[in-house]
Amino acid sequence: MTFLAAALSVVGCAIVLRHFIYTMAALVIGGRSEPRGEPETFFTVLIPAHDEEAGVAVTVASARAQDYPPDRRRIVVLADNCTDRTAEVAAEAGAEVAERHDRELRGKGHALAWFISSQHWNDRDALLCLDADSAADPPALRALDAAFRGGAKAAQSYNGARDPGGSGLAALSVVTNTMKCAGTYTGRAALGLPVPMMNGWCLSGRVLRDHGWKSFSVTEDFEQTLRLGLEGVFCRFVPGAVVRSEKAKTFAGAASQRRRWSAGESDVGKKLGRRALGRALRLPSFALWELACDILLPGYAVTAVLLTISLAFSRADEFGCRDCFIGRRSCHAAPHRRVRLRPRRRRMDAFARAIARAFFLSCGNRASPSPGASGRRRPGSAPPAIDPVVAGCLFRYK
Repeated sequence: MTFLAAALSVVGCAIVLRHFIYTMAALVIGGRSEPRGEPETFFTVLIPAHDEEAGVAVTVASARAQDYPPDRRRIVVLADNCTDRTAEVAAEAGAEVAERHDRELRGKGHALAWFISSQHWNDRDALLCLDADSAADPPALRALDAAFRGGAKAAQSYNGARDPGGSGLAALSVVTNTMKCAGTYTGRAALGLPVPMMNGWCLSGRVLRDHGWKSFSVTEDFEQTLRLGLEGVFCRFVPGAVVRSEKAKTFAGAASQRRRWSAGESDVGKKLGRRALGRALRLPSFALWELACDILLPGYAVTAVLLTISLAFSRADEFGCRDCFIGRRSCHAAPHRRVRLRPRRRRMDAFARAIARAFFLSCGNRASPSPGASGRRRPGSAPPAIDPVVAGCLFRYK
């Protein structure tokens, strides 16, 4: 148990150290300065939408409200296999509408490939992709234009939340997004390192013309990040381009979303992650190494769980064994050494036990009810399991 606790601590601390170094770089070096001047880039603001009539008008309105010359941008809503009034609502809001109906090639990746291949892209063009439930701050296009005039081939916007006080989960997403964007990604930009593509990615016309779109997984943006990275195209983080999206307000919604994304990231990691890692070591390329680590390493929540589990394991030695410590079943071993703890330490122990118990239960080990003198469950009683929704949010939140 001591070895396992040490291993988890080493892994967790290494991941924390990686984020800490980049956050320090963001604080010391600051954001990358982009050249000033008149806008030169012609933006196509693309809003892929599948049955999004409820929120697409807000996204279109934010695109129309950009502090950018109207003759240097166009707004297109890509209504993909819609069965509601998404196309009509988007047209009424002032956007162009491109409708796609293909029952065989379904998904956002196929829709993006269809649209990109249908357009003619010049070197001064750029495609900004916004989710249909998001809104871009007015200076976003000017910040992206400055990045492209500064030599960027691809750019990534700052991800924020539209309603940070709407729920506890939304507030948590604000914390993790701030750590990620204001800390890690800003630091990587200051050091000249790339970031993965997310909501608010933007590709230059030359990249679209030369590489097209070949990513069709559930996490098509992560897949496209690695595909472009393998071909030497890296995405620059632009903190001044802020895109705010709706966050899940319930555990059920968050768990479903995170499980779907985690499954997609696992597929991309198997398909491209190890390949990118191998090429990064052969070249060598630290930029490609970082992109591979983004898809292969766990996120903030999982790292916190690893560290807490290591704490739980190290404390379990004082209680005799893991099973007795997490309350999975009664232990008939020799009497354990009882330790008198201060109130603060008792609270820490209770927290560590709760996390450890959630960890083992979510891995399939179901807890027994409080055992009697025999240490066995009552006949006919079902063992309670941790809510899979809570487990999904706990371990899949990145």
